[in-house]
Amino acid sequence: MKRVQLYLDSGTIVGIDQIERITNLPRSKIIREMLGRATDSALQFLQSLIFLNNPKKQKYTAFDKYIGAIDVAPKKKLDIKREDEDIYSSD
Repeated sequence: MKRVQLYLDSGTIVGIDQIERITNLPRSKIIREMLGRATDSALQFLQSLIFLNNPKKQKYTAFDKYIGAIDVAPKKKLDIKREDEDIYSSD
């Protein structure tokens, strides 16, 4: 986690303080959760806009890129049977 400084409106602080009293959660955790959810929603929205504009160019979703997904399909078809025959017939 990285520490940052935020400047919030007084109305936002009042709302967060009310949530803090109701839930007994620390203010910092409430702000982290709210920002995390807002960021996730914004990323999903942007991903949908990108997909609508370029439906064929997107190979992976934003989540796939986030978790580091890779394409494991081979580029050319492998003939494993032939390779095994080569090994045993080389004697």
